[in-house]
Amino acid sequence: MGSQSFEFAGVKTKSTVKGWVRKAAVLKILRSGRVRVVTCRQFSDDYGFDSAEGFRNGRERDPLEVALSIEEDGLGWRAWFTEGHMALTRGDWLSLEIYALPLQSIAAKNGARSQQGARA
Repeated sequence: MGSQSFEFAGVKTKSTVKGWVRKAAVLKILRSGRVRVVTCRQFSDDYGFDSAEGFRNGRERDPLEVALSIEEDGLGWRAWFTEGHMALTRGDWLSLEIYALPLQSIAAKNGARSQQGARA
């Protein structure tokens, strides 16, 4: 496969020879403010609960919380690019998808934050 250069959410970096995205790049992407993180599936030790909850599919997660989780317990995380987004997994129990936001969405999100700050 070989190492490849890429840009995702404004972050330029290279993948490893095996195609993985390096931890530093994943953290920078998550902290960029230019991504949306969605749970693809999440398992616990209670399969009945997981099934009833739909394995938490489609639930959005805070990119900064995901970055903090990777930093605090960095073992077992894997990231790679697939079909226009980045996949991020932790062992067999958590799978996330990371999507780059269009610049218009980022501007709207920042505008909403500044309005909330003005109200406080």
